[in-house]
Amino acid sequence: MLKLLRRVFGLSALCGLVAGAYIAVPMWTAWTIREAIKSNDSAYLEQKIEWASVRATLKDSLSRFAFNASGEMAELAGKPSLWQRIKSYAGKGAVDQFVDTTITPAGMNGLFAMRKAYTASVGGGPAVKPPLWERIRRVWSRVTRAEFAGFDRFEMDMIDKTAPERTINCVLELRGYEWKMTELRVKTTDAAKLSSFRPLVAMQ
Repeated sequence: MLKLLRRVFGLSALCGLVAGAYIAVPMWTAWTIREAIKSNDSAYLEQKIEWASVRATLKDSLSRFAFNASGEMAELAGKPSLWQRIKSYAGKGAVDQFVDTTITPAGMNGLFAMRKAYTASVGGGPAVKPPLWERIRRVWSRVTRAEFAGFDRFEMDMIDKTAPERTINCVLELRGYEWKMTELRVKTTDAAKLSSFRPLVAMQ
């Protein structure tokens, strides 16, 4: 009887570990993609992102977010940000072109490099990189939703740190034995979540 109980407890513990790992892996994958963009790791981004579907979903959502019903560029509150820079273009075709040329391994790295250079010029110098635990805490503070939409599909919503009225939605799907980002969207932050959002100082 004692041996049976030990086996049951051991099996339960093993199942718990497997379930915990299954839940944690897609979230960790999303984090490593973010870090790969910042560290200019194009090879990793190429492996972990399905670029065609990411570009397709981003084009549609970005056009909906950026343009109002009359087809004119909507005015967004807050500081000028990455997405607002496309205001110099005209029409959905320009949005599509912006996504096609930018949402690539090299393009993402270039965008982040430009943002770092801009931050350094405005702030008077390069920002000091916080330790890993602090970076994770800051990113997690902006996550408003993280859940499984199926056995092989994980969805996450994160408030944009430069424009809280904007939320970034990403979808990761299980491909074989690894999780990959397959969809990326921009949407308006829910009013209740926006009102309760308290950004941390000097987020990186």
